[in-house]
Amino acid sequence: MTTFYKLALSLILFVFTTLSIAQTTLYVSPSGSNGNDGSQAAPFQTIQFALSQITTATTIEIMVGTYTEYLYLDGKVGTATEPNVIKPFGNDAVIIDGGGSNATSGDALLFISNSAYLTIENITFKNIISNYVSGVNINTNCQNITLNNCTVKGVHFSNNPAENVTSFKKAYPLVVLGSSATNANRNIAILNSEIADCRTGYSEGLTISGNVDSFLIEGNSVHNIANIGIVASGHYGICSDPTLDMARHGIIRNNQVSNCKSPIATAGGIYIDGSTMISVENNICRDGQVGFSIGCENKGKETSFVQLINNVAYGNSRAGIVVGGFSYPTTTGKVTKCVVSGNTLYDNDKDNTWTGELNMTYCENVTVKNNIFYATNPYNVMSFYKKDNGTGNVLDYNLYYSTGGNETSIYGYNDADIKTLEAFKTTSNFEEHSSFANPYFKNEMTYDFHLVDSSNA
Repeated sequence: MTTFYKLALSLILFVFTTLSIAQTTLYVSPSGSNGNDGSQAAPFQTIQFALSQITTATTIEIMVGTYTEYLYLDGKVGTATEPNVIKPFGNDAVIIDGGGSNATSGDALLFISNSAYLTIENITFKNIISNYVSGVNINTNCQNITLNNCTVKGVHFSNNPAENVTSFKKAYPLVVLGSSATNANRNIAILNSEIADCRTGYSEGLTISGNVDSFLIEGNSVHNIANIGIVASGHYGICSDPTLDMARHGIIRNNQVSNCKSPIATAGGIYIDGSTMISVENNICRDGQVGFSIGCENKGKETSFVQLINNVAYGNSRAGIVVGGFSYPTTTGKVTKCVVSGNTLYDNDKDNTWTGELNMTYCENVTVKNNIFYATNPYNVMSFYKKDNGTGNVLDYNLYYSTGGNETSIYGYNDADIKTLEAFKTTSNFEEHSSFANPYFKNEMTYDFHLVDSSNA
C-alpha cells in the first residue's frame, strides 16, 4: 500500500501544482484571422495555428464556437513552473468537431506526441468516424499531461451502426499509448471528464497501454461504450521493448462506468489486462456485462500487483468481478499477487450465465477478503472453476448473501455445484471465517449500499 500512497501523492502534486511565470496568452476565435497577432483584440482563427505558436509557458484561450479541425501537437515542452495550457476563454463552450465521416484512418481530433507539462481543460471533442480514428490520442514520449473536465463522444469505427465488429475494426475515444522504448509516457492524468456514446469495435472507451509509467484516472464518467469502459493493458506490442510494454504504477479511482457492452464479447467496465502495480479503488461499474475484471489475455505473460479495493458493481449481466487467466496456459497468461478487498457486489449475473457475483479462473497468490457478495439470482453466488486453478490463493472474511437463502445458494467449484456456504468451505478449504447473512444495506432498491448500524457486515 505504501507504494500506491507515494504514487498518489506524487500525481496529486503534479496535477494541482501551478507555478506558471511570465505566461504568454494567445486567443482563438472563429471570426479571427491567422494573420492576426493572436491577442484578445485580434485573435487567430484556427486552433491548429495557435498550437504552432506554442513556446514554454503559453496559454491558448479559445473563444466560443465549433471548430472543425484535426489538431496535432508535437514537441511542445513546458516546465513544471511554466506549463502550457489549452482552455476556453472564460466560460465559453468550445467544441472540436471532426465533421463525422470525413475522417480517414489514423486521424485524431487531438494528437499529442513528444510533449510535456501540458493541460487541456473544459473542451468537447466529438464526431469523428472512421476505422482507427481517435478522439484524444496521447502518444509517444509524453510526460506531465493533464486532461481535465473534457468531453469525448461520438467516436465510431464506422458510420454504419449495424456494421459487424472484427479485430481489425477499432476506434479510440481517449487513448494513451506509450510506444517509445526510450521515454515512457509518465504522469498522465485524465480527470473529471466524460467519455460517452462511442462504437469502438475492438477498442475501449479509455485505453492506457504500452510504455506508460504512472497515471491517474479519476472522477470520470464513462458510459454507452460498445465495448470495455476503461482498460490498463500490456503486452500488445505497442512498445518494442517487451519489458516496458505494459501500463504500470497507475491509479484508477472514483470513476462511474455504465452501459459498456460489446456485441461480440464480454466487456468489463474496468479491465486490468497484462499491466502491473495498479490500484483500482472507489469506482462504480453498473449495467454492463462484467463489472471489474483482472485478466491477462496474452499467452506467457502475467498481470500482477493489482489492488481492487472498495469498489461497487451492480446490475451487470455477468459477474460483478472476474479474476484470472481464463485459458491459462494454453492461450492466455495468468493473474498473480493481487488483492480484492472491501468491494460490494449486488444483483450481478442478471443473464443467469453461472458466473455469479465473483468468478475466478487461473490465478496465483490472489487474496479475496472482506467483500460483500449479494446475489439476487437465487442460485449462483460464486464460481471457482477448477480445484487446480492456481496456488497460494486466499478467500476469507467475506460476507455472502442470496435472496434465495443459504440452502439454495450455489458455489461453483471443480465442475461441481455446491449448495450452502458451509459445504463450500468443507470442499474447497476456502472461506474459513466467511459467513452467509444479509448485510442490510440502507436501501439496495435505490443502490444505496451504505450499511445500517445493525449490519452483519
